[in-house]
Order: sequence, then structure tokens, then C-alpha cells
Amino acid sequence: MNFLKAIGCCAAAIAVSMSVSVVAHGQSEPPPVEAYGDLATVRNMTISPDGRHLAFIKREQNKDLVTVVRIGGGIVRAVEVKNFEARGVDWAGNKHAIILGTDMSYDRRIGDFRFAGAIAINIENGKTAQLLSRGRDLAPKASSGTTISYTFDDGEVLMPATQKSGSRAMFRVNLDTGAGKREYNLSDKRVLLDENGRIDFEIERDDARDYYEVRRRSGDESVLVWREDNVKEDEWDLHYPLIQVIGFNHDRSMLLVWHDEGRDAFSIPDIKGLTFDGQIVESGFSNPYGAEQIAGTIRDQDENIVGLAYEGITPLYEFVDQDLQNTVLAAQAAFPDSAVRIVSSSDDFEKIIFNVSGGSAVGDYYLFDRTQGALSAIGSSRPGIDASHIGYVEIIEYTARDGMVIPALLTWPAGVEPGNGKNLPLVVLPHGGPEAHDELGFDWMAQLPASRGMLVIQPQFRGSDGFGREFRDAGRGRWGKEMQDDVTDAAKYLIDQGYADPDRVCIFGWSYGGYAALAGATFTPEMYRCVIAGAGVSDLPAMLFWEGRETGFESPVVAYWNNVIGDRREDREKLRDISPVNFAARVQAPVLLIHGDDDDVVPIEQSEAMFRALQREGKTVEMVELKDEDHWMSTGEGRMKTAVAVIDFLEEQLLGK
Repeated sequence: MNFLKAIGCCAAAIAVSMSVSVVAHGQSEPPPVEAYGDLATVRNMTISPDGRHLAFIKREQNKDLVTVVRIGGGIVRAVEVKNFEARGVDWAGNKHAIILGTDMSYDRRIGDFRFAGAIAINIENGKTAQLLSRGRDLAPKASSGTTISYTFDDGEVLMPATQKSGSRAMFRVNLDTGAGKREYNLSDKRVLLDENGRIDFEIERDDARDYYEVRRRSGDESVLVWREDNVKEDEWDLHYPLIQVIGFNHDRSMLLVWHDEGRDAFSIPDIKGLTFDGQIVESGFSNPYGAEQIAGTIRDQDENIVGLAYEGITPLYEFVDQDLQNTVLAAQAAFPDSAVRIVSSSDDFEKIIFNVSGGSAVGDYYLFDRTQGALSAIGSSRPGIDASHIGYVEIIEYTARDGMVIPALLTWPAGVEPGNGKNLPLVVLPHGGPEAHDELGFDWMAQLPASRGMLVIQPQFRGSDGFGREFRDAGRGRWGKEMQDDVTDAAKYLIDQGYADPDRVCIFGWSYGGYAALAGATFTPEMYRCVIAGAGVSDLPAMLFWEGRETGFESPVVAYWNNVIGDRREDREKLRDISPVNFAARVQAPVLLIHGDDDDVVPIEQSEAMFRALQREGKTVEMVELKDEDHWMSTGEGRMKTAVAVIDFLEEQLLGK
């Protein structure tokens, strides 16, 4: 596949995109739908290891340009991404920028599949190479792994991939040719590499045989460091080992491990060290926020962990080095109403890129130079939206009908001070997952209605992660029940406060949020003036059967869904009773269905079945099919079509336009 096309690009255009847009306030008309619906103008910004270059994806005239600029200088490279959904940018050394993305592909043996790949750009000569594009041991889906595990000084990297045999291996890949040669067999093990790119530790978790094991390699031999048998299971048949390896600590004197003494819904894990002779010791990290999950790690040039990011509705960081901790805290304090996230840093951490979003920020990039103590704006995700048209986002809580306290994000209409609006049209926007959570930031699905005068609430219903295991587990087995009550109670709370007009409430969601929208339409039809369900599940038994056919009926994926939703055979009646497709006759509001035909997470048949059911009952329903679009609306065209359909529908139903 030819994914890339090198192009010329004027420095002036880059200069505009690399500065924060400042537009006069008080504009009478909100920005066009394109400003929200299209992919971000600048996204996935990352800095080279030596701190000299920035690489990012720039959206220009419906095209994605992977752009490399010299800090303090001009453009180095601009390469158009073609027929490839660019999802990220990274670096492999200082000479090669890496594009990460996906595309639908076909193999006669396995049919359609989502191809995930990596493409290297040599920033010195502009040549490109698709990594792992060649190799006699590679399976057709080999590039489903796009991780670079190690970078050599000679322009080669180590990448895990799948072999024709079905087992995983580590391949040594040339960044200029893309060719890969098998270096190590991995089987199902996870590995940690030493400073020279050799396997140092092997980690194996086997839920079927019920053990968790850590071994250290010495040549062709391995030495047992840790083994836990009879790993604890919870009531959902999920396994909780006492420890889970995260990686090396900052000086490679031990391994960092996620340590879970209680191993139940109420326990709060902490971060411990695992010595190379198998002892559990203090690590220097304390999980001060009581988070139940790690969102990511911050690593130095040798892949040693110097900081941790924890899951939460706002960014939470902990560093071993107190100076670095203070730097991040100072950056966050500079934008007290917004979420300040670390997105990239140089190897020496002297240059750090932050993204500022939420509150009244649209998603702006800042470069902090620790040597100079200077914080400078270097780019805006959406320069076409000025501050006067951003709906202020705040974190609130409300109490559900059974007394459980539910967090939520509330986006006020642009120009309305928090707490000042009365009888506003309301959009209830439940998230996908459902074991996920929204984060404080600029969410185009919320900001687009807010720019047109609508109030938007994003309830973090029970079953969401990021708020403790007890809160997460409270949603298991409760699809269409208490989880749905929490969504309904979000609307009732705003109505009771006088902020929302009870006669102008719409529910809009994607993925699980699409299910919640359809459940709202069928189980509480009196609540909603209109309903928008994107990539939503409507028929749970059919969905579980499809998942089994795709992944194997004995797969861990199916086991998980059987446990947290219900078994499609044993719980057939329960699943039928919480499947909106069976209750189309109850629907009172007009319904808009949106679905991509390349969705391999929730098949489009789920929306098609709901569409037919509503038509049979004579209901007002429209379906928008997004051609060549995946579950995440990765293409600008699909997202734009969605944005136009959503805002036209909302304005007609809630504003009478």
C-alpha cells in the first residue's frame, strides 16, 4: 500500500498552525461545524529525544500532513498520509519520525481485518518506509503490533509482531527499508529488554493454569524471580495476581510492580519494587491519589520509569524526582481550570510538551524549557475556535436515586457563566466503554452543541473506571438497570436545579453511550425529546454471538462480556429484557442512528436491526451510514458527516430550527 506522499509546504502555513490563534471576541455567529467536526488541526505533537525537533499531524484541507519542524527554526519535512488513518506520531532516535495508524485490509485466508502499521520518515532525506512490510515469518496481521521496544544506534529497532505460526516474536527492523528479521521468539510472554536490546526478564500470566510468573534470562537459561499460583479470582471470574510488573525503576535496581494486597473491589493497589531475588520492597512511588489503574508511564531514554500517570477525570502524576514533580505541578497551577497533560519530553526532560484542555481551553500545546524556565505556546488543536465560543467545562457531582454519588462533566453553553443559565436545552452525553471515563478536556461532541446554546452533561455512571474498583464493579451485570438510572438521574438533577428545560432534553451517545441512548429511548421514553445513537448496541444476544464468532466462543473477550453483561445462553431472558431492539414500540422521540460500515467493535448490523424495528413500529427514525469509517470515527470525512447530522438534528429538535 502507498500510504505516504511527500509534498512541498510553505513555511508561512506552518507558522500559523504553530501559534495559538487569537481572534477578536464578541463574534455573533459561532464557528462553522467544520471547526468541531473535522479532525484536530494539530494533534499528537511529540518532541525528538535530543529536544531539537517537533513532529505532529497537521490537518490541512481534509488531508493529514505529518510535519517535522526544527524548534526555533523552520519546517524540515511535510508528508501527506494517504489511505491510512494516522493515529499517532513517535520518534525512533533523532533521525526517524514514526507514524502510527490503521487501515482496513483483506487476506484470502482470514478475510477483512484491521491492519495496524508503523511508517518511518527519515527526516534528513524525506524517504519513508512501512515497517514490518517484509519478512518471510510474518503473518498477514503481523503489524497488529506497532510498538517499538528498542532503538539501536544503527537505524534499526526491535518490534513485536505475529508470525505465520500464530505465535509472537520480536523482529529487528530496518527503519529505512522496513524489512524485518526475527530476533527472538516470545510465545505469549511479555519481555523487558536490557540496555543492549537483549531479553532481560520474561513475564507470563496464564489465567487458564492460574499462575503469574517472572523469570530473568541469563543466556539461554532463565531464573525464577517470582511465581504466584492460585491467583485470586473475583465474583466476575477476573484474575487478580498480587503483583503485576510495570517495568524497570529509574535506576534499574529493581522492577516496579502494581501491588494489590486486598485484591478485591475495595482494595487500593500501591506501587512496590520487586528485587531481582524476588523480594517485595518500597519503590519510591506511593499512589497518593488512590487510583485503581495506571494510565501510563513516563520513561527516560533507557526505558526506565521516572514517573507514573494515574487514571482519573483530571491528569494525575507522580515522579521520583521532586524537581520534575514540581515542574509539572507548576505547569498545572498555571492553568487551574484546565487539564494539563504531559504529551512528550526530550530524553533529558529539559524540554517538556504540555497539552492544556478543558475549562475554557481548546487544546493548546505549550513547550516548557526547564533550563530557561520558559513556557511558550507552540500550537493549537483547533485554532478556528476562539475563547468566546468555548463552553466552560466543570466537574460536578449529583446523587443518584439510590444514594450513590455520581461524578459528571458539565459543559455550559458558550457565553454562559457556570450556574447562570436557566431552562436551557440539554444534551445528555454518556460515554462509551462502559468501563471507561470521560476526562476534563475539549470534547467536540460536547462543545459543538454548547456552541449553539445547549447545556451538555457527561455522567460518569456506575461501571465507569477511574473512580475506584467498588464504583466500577457496581455496574457489572447492571446494563439497562442502575447504570441507566444514573444517566436518567443526571438529566433529572439539572432539571431540578432549574438549569435544564424538561421539555428539551436529548440523549446522545457513542458505542456503549449509543446503547444508553437507545435504552433511554425505550426504557424512559418520556424523558427525551430526541435520541442520537452512534455505533450503539441494540441487541445484546446478537452482539455476544457476533463477538464469539469473531474472537472465539471460549475467548477471554467473550468470557469477560458474559460475566459483566450476561451469558447469551444462560441469561437469554435477562439479555432480551435489556435489549432496546425488542422495545421499539415504546419509543416516543425521533431517533437518529449513525454507524460506520467498517466498525469492527460494534457491527453495523446492530444499528440496522434497530432501524428496521423502529420502522416496523412506524417511528420517526433516520440512519446515517458512514462509508469506510471505523468505530472511532478516525477519518475526517466520517467525523464531519457525523457532526453535521448531529447538530442539524439537535437544532431541529431542541431549538426548533
